[in-house]
Amino acid sequence: MKKETILHISVAVGCIIIGFLIGKSQNPTTQQTKPDAPYQQEAINNILSKTKQLLKDGNLAEAELYFVNGIHQYPGNWALLTQYFKSIVAHAQKIQAEGDYESALNLLNDLETFVRAQVLDVSTKNIEDFPRLFQEIEQQKQAMQDARAGALLQEAQRLQETVPSVEDAEKADAYLESLRNVVFSLNAVEVELLKNAEFRTTIPQAISQIEQLIEKFERHASARENASNATLLAARADEFIEKAKQAPPQSDMTLYYLTSAESLISQLVLLSPEVNNGESLASGLIAKLEATKQQIGEKESAAIWEKIERFEDWEKLEPLVKKGDAPKENSNENALKKLVDLRESILTQSANLSSPKHIKLTRDLIEQIDYSLADIREKQLKAYDVWAISQIRVFYNDYKEALGVGGDKKAMYNAMALYLGSIDTRFLSMPVQTAYSEVFSKFYAALDDNQKIKLSSEIIMKRKEALSNF
Repeated sequence: MKKETILHISVAVGCIIIGFLIGKSQNPTTQQTKPDAPYQQEAINNILSKTKQLLKDGNLAEAELYFVNGIHQYPGNWALLTQYFKSIVAHAQKIQAEGDYESALNLLNDLETFVRAQVLDVSTKNIEDFPRLFQEIEQQKQAMQDARAGALLQEAQRLQETVPSVEDAEKADAYLESLRNVVFSLNAVEVELLKNAEFRTTIPQAISQIEQLIEKFERHASARENASNATLLAARADEFIEKAKQAPPQSDMTLYYLTSAESLISQLVLLSPEVNNGESLASGLIAKLEATKQQIGEKESAAIWEKIERFEDWEKLEPLVKKGDAPKENSNENALKKLVDLRESILTQSANLSSPKHIKLTRDLIEQIDYSLADIREKQLKAYDVWAISQIRVFYNDYKEALGVGGDKKAMYNAMALYLGSIDTRFLSMPVQTAYSEVFSKFYAALDDNQKIKLSSEIIMKRKEALSNF
């Protein structure tokens, strides 16, 4: 009989028993109206005859319905109860013989519960027969438990004698599953309740031996799984690297492909100690990824450098950058502004450069621009010195006579504010600063105290000649 059929019958028996018990609990005082004895016996005989034929045909589920209905209709009828008892025990023995020990034991447990519920209905003369029924159930359960333990030991022995090759993945996985099922069932056996004392030694030994086999096959299964995962990771990483090569430079997809490949390779590196040739596989992909990054970096850097070379201001300023000249009035400041703007634009574009070649080209260009900036600034400062010396010379030559006794201090005061007050000493070279200080100190000392205080304030507040004008 198929295991599914056995399970359905066992469930049906359990449901019938539960339904019977619920019915009794809901109507504890209800008494059946007993028909006349001849009619009752005829009905019982019909039930026994019907169930006998059903059992002979193997239709236990329908026989169950007749038995339980008869017991309910004629509570306490010993003939029905004992016949029902025998049919269930016989069926339990049958499914045990077919190897379904768990269903057989569950069936006997349900039968025991059902029989105990009949104690209230049977006549006093049959009460003394109940212990015999319970004893028989217990004996059957004991025999089944021992038989189950023996069958499990036989299965464990068979598995130990038919070990497949660990290289045959399909057979090895099926074998491992069988080992796990057997060791689980053996661990579930309550050895202290078994009648066969020998099982108390042989079962723990079998468990230990099976567990060793499980460890071996799990180790190989894990190795196969790791190898399979490593192959998948490597293939996927290689696929992303190839896609990155084909993607447009500086695109989001390029970054996505490279990042994904790097993540997959990182997982492969962690897995590589558990896989044959895992480290060489990972190192090969790492080298390929780095080479691809460099290739992509060269492409991206070349594209950026193209943009830098195409700057409009670069063509206009190229001669100036190369020579550092500062032609005609105010052209220095204009050139400075353009060079500073150009420098900022180049730095912004070059932030994404990764190619050493193009990084060096950009650095050289920035150094060239910085040189031109410094050169123009130096020319501005020299021009400022020339202008400042001219201011100092004109003032000194025109007002040196005022230093004597009776000199015009007011005119000297106004001239100092005019000629010296407009000079911004921060832009003067050291010699020019010295000349400025000597002239200023000489004339300043000749002023009255009130004039000194007023002149100092006026010179501080006076608008200075800007360096950008040179």
